[in-house]
Amino acid sequence: FNHMAETLEDSVSENQRLTRELLNAQETERRRLAHELHDEIAQCVSAIHADAVAIRSSGGEGVRESAEAIVQVVRQIKETVRSMLRRIRPAYLEGLGLEAGLREQVAVFRHRNPNVRCILKVEGDLATLNEEVSVTLYRVTQEALTNIAVHANARNVLVDLRVRAAPDSTVADAPPGSTGLTVTDDGTGFFQLTANRGLGLTGIRERARALGGTCAIVSEPGRGTRIEVVVPYPGIREVADA
Repeated sequence: FNHMAETLEDSVSENQRLTRELLNAQETERRRLAHELHDEIAQCVSAIHADAVAIRSSGGEGVRESAEAIVQVVRQIKETVRSMLRRIRPAYLEGLGLEAGLREQVAVFRHRNPNVRCILKVEGDLATLNEEVSVTLYRVTQEALTNIAVHANARNVLVDLRVRAAPDSTVADAPPGSTGLTVTDDGTGFFQLTANRGLGLTGIRERARALGGTCAIVSEPGRGTRIEVVVPYPGIREVADA
């Protein structure tokens, strides 16, 4: 029995390690794609825009109309590229911080869903979290808000992130030495049996488990959905010579 328990524990640990490596590889690939989009495509589009503006200023009426059409299309392409960059590699991952990234994400959600009231609450020091945990929390929030926008038909959304680093912390609803993220909506909800079928919800669970955390999804038809992710605080940023 003890041997079976040890084997199972080793298997779980190995699965967590492999999942973490896969998720880290995904973020590395996203970083590479983001740099290529910015350095290659964005520069080419800017060059086309500059040429079209020059043609519009010097050509005849018909040429000006064609050049103006090109300018408008290029503007749309630029905005599309910016949106892709924000989603693939958010600005906060390049140094602005997790809280700034979450606020930007919520602002974008509000802009795209003006009829939904979305609130972000943050407690605790997010700056102490390392990049792996920060990325996990960001991606979980991103996936949860995407699901709400596509499926929930909600009117109110709450994103609540709480960091409780020490046993004497005053942050509620997160065990000592943990980080808790809760995303709640008052939308249509769903039957619990379907919670395991969606790739988005599965991805949220995998990200939490990869860090040794937990994920609870509570929902009922007509009663909204609540996603709770708790990650252990070994996500604290390592300090040299500590």
